[in-house]
Amino acid sequence: MRLVSPVLFLTLLAVNAGNIIPGAAELENRGQKVWAREGSSALLPCYLSPRKHGKSRKHLSDRISVLWKRHGASAPQELHVVLEVEYTGLRKTALPMRPRVSVLDSALRNGNFSLCINPVRSDDAGLYEAQVSYSTEIRSCRVELGVVTVALSPPLPVVENEPLLLSCNSSHQASLVETCWFHNGHPVLTSGAFCSSHGALYILRPTVSDSGSWHCQLRYADNEIVSATHNLQILGELSLCIAIPASPSCFLWCGH
Repeated sequence: MRLVSPVLFLTLLAVNAGNIIPGAAELENRGQKVWAREGSSALLPCYLSPRKHGKSRKHLSDRISVLWKRHGASAPQELHVVLEVEYTGLRKTALPMRPRVSVLDSALRNGNFSLCINPVRSDDAGLYEAQVSYSTEIRSCRVELGVVTVALSPPLPVVENEPLLLSCNSSHQASLVETCWFHNGHPVLTSGAFCSSHGALYILRPTVSDSGSWHCQLRYADNEIVSATHNLQILGELSLCIAIPASPSCFLWCGH
């Protein structure tokens, strides 16, 4: 019987209408893309497929080593070490990403070499490559991390009737074609109190009823769709509440 050589496969995470949907890709060195929102966590998947080798994951050798590297932003041919786990258990982490990157020791023995980044920063976007060594095998996989950012201006707290800017952008390099905004699942008509331009949404006179889930969806010229959700809380107008403190010149601000 012919033995099938083991390969690594990446779980494909594709963005479809604002949702991240898992799929499957089983070709070694076939790059996949994962999107994560800045400030959240990202999982760069890399697994050993049990269907592509003749023995169970639980029989993997204890001499497993994993090396994650990142391609340089200005010079893609340059590789920079992100995290290295030697078969002895010794870990080496790049100083700029310490302690935000990790892999699970228990998962390594089960063929899961995925890299977790938490929290994600905007400059984490880029191409990552893992090299896994076990027994006499050396396998690799690639994952591209895209980062989407939602920002508020002015920053928190957001107060009723004060103009608000919600901006949404991503690390994707193609030209932005369309931006759509949704509030609590309903499309936002960009007229009157709302104005949208280049991924940003202006709310001229926000009210408490504008609190809730705000979802931005960016569509690019290459048909890539990127989305993110921000939960917004808007406070009622502040009023001056006169307390009776020790000093008569001391006042307390409170909200309705």
